[in-house]
Amino acid sequence: MRAWARLSILGVVLVIEAATPAWALREVPAAPSSYVIDEPGVLSGQSRAALGEYLSQVKQQTGVRVVVAVFESLDGEPIETFSERTFRAWKIGVRGLDNGLLLALDWKAH
Repeated sequence: MRAWARLSILGVVLVIEAATPAWALREVPAAPSSYVIDEPGVLSGQSRAALGEYLSQVKQQTGVRVVVAVFESLDGEPIETFSERTFRAWKIGVRGLDNGLLLALDWKAH
């Protein structure tokens, strides 16, 4: 009976591991200190600065915090899934006010 139980547990573990998509391994980057994140470096310094200044003004005038993030690659993970995980991890906006927005782009999928 013990050997059967061990094999059953091993079978469940293998099924769970096989069902877990490989894209689930992409880690969410650390929360940013600015409004613009550009992993692949596709924006010029001037563009990043101008966009960051604009998003800062949006926050001051409306209370809405917008973060624009260009990611190098999501390693096959759907943008919807990664964006939601990232948004929650970064805690953009104020809870209960629904005043946060993440605009995310997967550069390699572009």
